[in-house]
Amino acid sequence: MFSQINFIADAKLKQEALAKAKHEGVTLKTLLNFFLKSYCRGEIELGLKSKTRDNVLSKEELGHYLKAKKDLDTNKNIMDGEEVFVKLGV
Repeated sequence: MFSQINFIADAKLKQEALAKAKHEGVTLKTLLNFFLKSYCRGEIELGLKSKTRDNVLSKEELGHYLKAKKDLDTNKNIMDGEEVFVKLGV
C-alpha cells in the first residue's frame, strides 16, 4: 500500500536535489523514499549541533560559573528548594 506525501520545499533546494539525484541516476521520489527508509531504520539521525564560542561570558560571569561548578563538584553550598525559600524568607 502506498500513501502520497505533499509538502512545501524551498524551490532552490528542490532544484539542487533534483539535479544531484538526476546526476546520480535516481529520481527525487527514489531519493525521498530512501531517506524515509533509512531514517526509520535508525541509519540517519537528526540533531542540533551548537558551535563553541569563546568569550561568551564576561570575566565576572565566568568566575561565578566556575565557582558554582566547583561547588557542585564538591557538593558544597548546595541547597534544596525548601532551604532556598527559608533563606529568601518566602
